[in-house]
This record gives sequence, structure tokens and C-alpha cells, in this order.
Amino acid sequence: MKKLFLVSTAIIGLTVGHAQTNVSGGIYSNTTWLKANSPYIVTDTVVVFPNVTLTIQPGVTIKFANNKRLEIRQAKLIAIGTATDSITFTSNSPTPSLGIWSGIYLNPNTSNHTHKFSYCNFKYAHNAIDKEYNDSLIIKHSSFKDNYTGIGNDYVYGIDNVFIDTSSFINNVCGIGSYVNNPAGTRLVGGKIDSCNFSSNQNTGILTQSTDVKNSIFYSNQIGVFSQGGGTTITNCIISYNTMAGIESDVGTNTIQNCQIKYNDIGIKDYSYQSGNLYTQNIIDNNNIGIRIEGNTYNPARNIYCNRICANTTYDFYNNATWAISIPQNYWCTSDSTSTTAVIYDGYDNINLGLVSFMPLDTICSPNILTNINENNSIKNTINIFPNPFSAQTTLETAIPLTNATLTVDNYFGQTVAQIKHISGQTVTFSRDNLASGLYFVRLTEENKTIAVDKLVITDR
Repeated sequence: MKKLFLVSTAIIGLTVGHAQTNVSGGIYSNTTWLKANSPYIVTDTVVVFPNVTLTIQPGVTIKFANNKRLEIRQAKLIAIGTATDSITFTSNSPTPSLGIWSGIYLNPNTSNHTHKFSYCNFKYAHNAIDKEYNDSLIIKHSSFKDNYTGIGNDYVYGIDNVFIDTSSFINNVCGIGSYVNNPAGTRLVGGKIDSCNFSSNQNTGILTQSTDVKNSIFYSNQIGVFSQGGGTTITNCIISYNTMAGIESDVGTNTIQNCQIKYNDIGIKDYSYQSGNLYTQNIIDNNNIGIRIEGNTYNPARNIYCNRICANTTYDFYNNATWAISIPQNYWCTSDSTSTTAVIYDGYDNINLGLVSFMPLDTICSPNILTNINENNSIKNTINIFPNPFSAQTTLETAIPLTNATLTVDNYFGQTVAQIKHISGQTVTFSRDNLASGLYFVRLTEENKTIAVDKLVITDR
């Protein structure tokens, strides 16, 4: 029987020594990878065999040789880091690139295992976590960056039972789900996402179906959320600067509520042809097109009411379908129906298209929308602080590229105790210097606009 092959090599520096452990082959009994033996170098694929648990301690780094992976075969993986001692999965290449190692493969089974990741960092994988069905996956306080896909697989399988909280998916090709081998795509099905940041992903932030998404930010992706199959609920999210569409939806019913949808090419692109969608209490402004309806074969009923839809560059509403659409009781930032007609594209502009009925206007919705959605309630998701709490220094990373920003730190009494000016790029390092341990509030501003706010916790040295 081939056993797990371990080689421990001491790498001695001038003042301290660090262990290194090479791993490959099979793991046949419950095993813990220790911080004392970190980093672990996966020189060839490691397989955790059925009904075995691999536990990874806080502070462990796992580095993978090119094209190698960790396979959890009807087994369980527990990787629980801490705010001050995270776990890192990355490449062992001196010049790593996107997708250079295969990822963590959760081989599906009927044992209903629950895999847990907390305070973990995933970089340069093909599918950082390759998941299909049956097992549950719980992810908290983790970062997926510079991968081909954060969570996905290379098949047309749904990714089910995924629960993600307070995590970031930045600069991947796809955050969750992908189109690797089939245009139908691999979708997150029936998951829950809360307080996450999907930014600067080359394709989609999320490709999903029947998922509950809330309190999250989708910034500067190609498509923020693509609901393929319907059943997705998107609430209290900020969806902005996505180059194709903030949200796309096709088959089925989706609900979009209490969201800010701004500065996208198309705010909402809707070509659902089986059943209707519900859009309510959203701010949809400063996009190229606010809402665009597609389709020529079937006219599902849509409930689009009590939204603020205005100040979009080309059209607030674009009906590119052959059927008539009724969307009364929205606020178009004017009480003049003639002005509203000018920002709607329909059969009056092209006789091949259906007409849009938008009366009566509803100006009462506008104050409610502005009250219900407060950008500062969610904007903190645009900043990632790690570690936090910290004892000596921490790094702040924002999804929004900065050119001349200011970082201000206030104490519990609102007094400014530290400030860094002229910040450019997306990261800044903050050192505690002589600050006492305790709770602080950090504020990132640019051109007198608040980019992000969050808490800092400084611990004893």
C-alpha cells in the first residue's frame, strides 16, 4: 500500500529556522497539518481517503507544484484559521500565474460531510475549491484572488450546499461558477452568500441559480451576477462599474430588492422567458442603460415597481422584446410623463418592438428607497483588512483602485489618532506605532468621498 510520503527539511536562516514538509500520496487516517511543520509543499497530488479528516492548523501555508491538487475523496477537510493567523493555499512556483495549480477537489459522496474554511487565502489555482454536489461547504472570512475560478468545476454540474460569509473574490476569471467546458456553465445552486466582495473578476462575479445573495458588493466585473435558471434573490447589494451588466437573468423568476445598481453598462439585463422577475425598492441610475428587456417568443409577467430609475446615460428602460410591458408605479426622477417617455426605448422608437406602459408615476417611492438603502451600510465590504485584530501592523486592501486617497484612524471617542495621505493603488500598510490596544475606526476617503469604513482592533504586543 502506498503511504503518504513526507519529507521534512530545515531551512536555516541567519537567526531563525523554519520547517518545510513535502507531501504527496495518500492520507489513510485522521491527520493534522501543524504550523510547526509549515510550509507544506505538495510535490504530487495528495488524496485524503474516505471517512478520514484532514485538519489544517492556523498559520499553515500549503504550496502546490504545478498542476497538482489536494483531493478530499469522500472525506472531510477542516481549515480554520484565525484573524491573526490565517491559512494560505498557493503555488510553489517562484513565478506563479493564474491557474498554475489545480486546486482542492471535494470529490462528491453520499456521506454528507461538511467542509469548513475560515480565514483562508486561495491564490493562483485553476479551481481554488472544486466542488460538485452532496457535501456542504462553509466558508467565512476568506479570500480568493488571482485564481481561474474561486469556487467551481470543469463540468456542467451544479455547485450546491455552499454557504459563504464575509469573504472576497477578487481578480479571478470567475468568482463562483464558470463556463470552462460548456456555454451552459457551472452554477452555484441553492447557496447563501452574505457580506461578500466580488470585484475585478474578468468574467462573472457569480454564475448562479436559486441562491440567496445579500449585503454584498459586485464591483468592476464583466457581469456582476448572472442568474441562469432563476430562483435567485439579491437584496441590499451594491452593484457597480460592471462592464457588461450588473445583473443578467434568463430562465425563471428572480427577486432584486433594495439594491444600488449604478455605473454599469446595463444595470439589469433581463431575458427571462418562462416566468417573471420581481424588481422593487432599487436605485438604478448612472448606468448606460438602466433596465433592458430581451426576448421574442414568450411574455412572462414582471413585477417592476417602486424603483428609482433615472439619470442613465442612453435609456432608463429599453424594451428590446416584441411584447408590450407594463411597469407602473416607478419613480423616474420627474413628474412629467413626456420627459419619462424620452428615456424609454420601445415601439415608438422601433415598430418591431412592444410598447412600454409606465403610468401612473410614483414619486412616493423615492424617499423610501433612499431611506432603505444607505451606501455606507454596505460600502465597508469594499475594504479587506488583514489581519484584524492585529498587534504590530495590518494591510488594508480595497477593490476600488485609488489615486490620491487618505486613510484616517479615529479612536473610540472620535478623535483622529493617525492618518496616511496620498495613497495610490489598492493596498496600504498601517503600523500601530505608539497606539494603545483597543478598538479604532478606519476611514478611507478620496476627493471628499468616503470609499470605505470599518473597525480596527489592536491587541497587546
